[in-house]
Amino acid sequence: MKYILLSFLFFIPQTFAAKPISISKASDLVIGQVIQGDSARVIPCGTTETANNASFNVTGTANTVYTVTLPTTASLKKTGATDLTLSSFVSYPAEGSNGLLNGSGKQTLYVGATLGSIPLSQTPGSYSGSFTINVIY
Repeated sequence: MKYILLSFLFFIPQTFAAKPISISKASDLVIGQVIQGDSARVIPCGTTETANNASFNVTGTANTVYTVTLPTTASLKKTGATDLTLSSFVSYPAEGSNGLLNGSGKQTLYVGATLGSIPLSQTPGSYSGSFTINVIY
């Protein structure tokens, strides 16, 4: 009986290890002053920082595409008052698989939205709220 010895060499490539993606607020979305009876106010996302758009720092693996998911609506609240609604959120880069981290693994995301019209009966005062933006690879 003859035996044949076969030897195989397997090469297992190193697994690509992506850095976790993260997002942090750089500046708030600023509506500015409105009064009862005002029509809807659009805050454009822009492609750079403005006095009104929100901006966020996105960091992760260099030269990697990521997906942006924006909220549908968000409420602005003041104790004892009817909520105001933000809607029609927009971003640069646009919502979807449009973000691209640079060679340093960074990109700034700019966000805008639309504040609905202000009812004549709206309680004056300062309103605040929050919204969630998701970024994933």
